[in-house]
Amino acid sequence: MQWAEITDVDIAEGRLRIKTAAKHPSIAVPISSLTNFNLLYALIKRGRGL
Repeated sequence: MQWAEITDVDIAEGRLRIKTAAKHPSIAVPISSLTNFNLLYALIKRGRGL
């Protein structure tokens, strides 16, 4: 998956949801299972140019 394929990033109910282009299913993982959530979220935002 490339950065351009990420259409939306959402944080709700303790889960990180990454919505992608139609050919890829959305990804949803519990934030508590991520070792370094803050780093991952910053990388996603930077990769998408936000």
